[in-house]
Amino acid sequence: MTAPDYRTEMTIRFTIWDQITGTAGRLTTT
Repeated sequence: MTAPDYRTEMTIRFTIWDQITGTAGRLTTT
């Protein structure tokens, strides 16, 4: 896997995780 692909993968995973957790997730992790 190349570096750009890795960064894209992490971005997608983070975006999906952020959508799943939502504001509640950010409050608990703060």
